Amino acid sequence: MEKKPWEKGDWFGNRRAVRLMVLAALLVLAIIYFPNICRYLGFLWQVCQPLVLGAAMAYVLDIVVKYLEAWYFPNSKKTVVLKTRRLVCILLAAVIVVSVITLVIRMVIPGLMDAVTLLARELPVYAERARLWVVEHTEDDLPAVAEALREVQFDWATIQQKVMDYLMNGLGGILTSTVSIIGTVAGGVASFFMSLIFAVFLLLGKRKLHNQSQRLMAVTMKPRYIRTINHVFHVAHRCFSGFIVGQTLDSMLLGALTALGMTILGMPYPVMIGVLNGTMGMIPIIGGYIGGIVGAFLVFTVSPVTAIWYLVFIIILQQISGNLIYPRLVGSSIGLPGLWVIMAVTVGGGLGGIGGMLVGVPLMATVYRLVREWVAEREKTQTET
Repeated sequence: MEKKPWEKGDWFGNRRAVRLMVLAALLVLAIIYFPNICRYLGFLWQVCQPLVLGAAMAYVLDIVVKYLEAWYFPNSKKTVVLKTRRLVCILLAAVIVVSVITLVIRMVIPGLMDAVTLLARELPVYAERARLWVVEHTEDDLPAVAEALREVQFDWATIQQKVMDYLMNGLGGILTSTVSIIGTVAGGVASFFMSLIFAVFLLLGKRKLHNQSQRLMAVTMKPRYIRTINHVFHVAHRCFSGFIVGQTLDSMLLGALTALGMTILGMPYPVMIGVLNGTMGMIPIIGGYIGGIVGAFLVFTVSPVTAIWYLVFIIILQQISGNLIYPRLVGSSIGLPGLWVIMAVTVGGGLGGIGGMLVGVPLMATVYRLVREWVAEREKTQTET
């Protein structure tokens, strides 16, 4: 009777058996210490989060840098231009991104705060007008309802106090003190600039990092594995870059059309709401509707009737954008059917919030394209055999 490989002392058999035992032991340890592992992974994520954000920022900035490099003396052969082109374009791209973010914050946040203050002041007046209108139009057909509404009195001071108590205590103590707010904002700003600095250094060392990774794979992997990995990254890059460029252009166009339409129709806050809709439009599918609702709230603080017309206008604009503009700017660049876009937004939003929505669509497009290529290759092989 022939002996098995590990009984003959075969090194391959022994190595495979050792690998299986180590894998089984690691699996058992992972199950036993699962809560501790999750806690350590959460701590590791908090530590590495600025670096991950910096890597994401570097990827987005690199798209801008490529466009800037095409405009920065592209035909010049001077040594100074060749040596400074990369650095100048990276710094210019960082300045553009920071300036855009600052502009959006300065234009949107103050307007939202003013609208909330105005609404809190005018809401009792609107409610009283609505109550009198309902009483006037129901006293003939529904006298009992009209009589009940006549006796209704709202204690707005108490209602506002309860709302403030909820904001102060019910949201996990986010607004418990001015010190905590300042600390949170300062920490976020510091983390953002640390990520931005890391992104700049990544872009400066992009070519060197690429060469090092290729050399490392060359000495640790077989050539077919290297080709597969490079192809996957190439497809992912095409999907992510196409999504970012297309989504940005679609959002800018949506914001411009919103501001232009509101200006023509004589609605309030056209520029601010246009910037808001353009910013929210970066979120696939639901971003435009979120911007529309917030915009309706801003218009409502000036004129409730105008807010209704604004909703009609924004619904029409969303239909035009979703059916004519978005498929050409984004859909053609990522090649993902609408059903899969909805699935990617739903799952990505459930797992990672807004960030998950932004990453979910191009990630799903990458998987979709790779699977489609694999199926086509398998069908071709079956046909040939």
